[in-house]
Amino acid sequence: MAGHRPLLLVGYSLGASLSLLAAGTIRPDGLVALAPFWWQEKWWTRIVEFFARPFLPAGFRPLAKADFADPRLRQGMVKFMPGLDLDDPATQAAMRDFRVPLGLIDQVRGLSRRMLAAAPGVAVPMLVVQGARDSVVRAEQTRQLLQKFSNGQSYVEVDADHDLTLAENPAWPQVEAAVLKFAEGIRSP
Repeated sequence: MAGHRPLLLVGYSLGASLSLLAAGTIRPDGLVALAPFWWQEKWWTRIVEFFARPFLPAGFRPLAKADFADPRLRQGMVKFMPGLDLDDPATQAAMRDFRVPLGLIDQVRGLSRRMLAAAPGVAVPMLVVQGARDSVVRAEQTRQLLQKFSNGQSYVEVDADHDLTLAENPAWPQVEAAVLKFAEGIRSP
């Protein structure tokens, strides 16, 4: 990153956790974490996993019993995959058969562990923006995460769900303003 200063690292959701982990290594001038996703494990999780893992399937099908007539499911799917024909039986069958390997969940858990271990060493100005109605990354979870960092952070909570980066989100102007104000502070200390 030499010669490219100031450097502002920005991440959203799982990308925010990756950015938090990377910040300790690349030492940006500032860090913006939008709804930072992390896996909050209980102390007993690894013990249960040790005994249960051999009996678990290699993956699971989260949409196996999906009701494609449900407006909430349809709205979420269209946001995630615009142009998807949810009325097509072949599309529905393929989505019901979609499998998430447990190895993917292991990767996310491992990332969360590494990010939490690195958190005290992240000593750069940080802005965290969180949606108050986010059901993917709950606001209380983000506030708990902030306690893991040793430096001061700016925290902005907006009246939004997880889609903080979408321009059609009513809270987008607040998100954009907070990020731009933070970036300006990094640009001219």
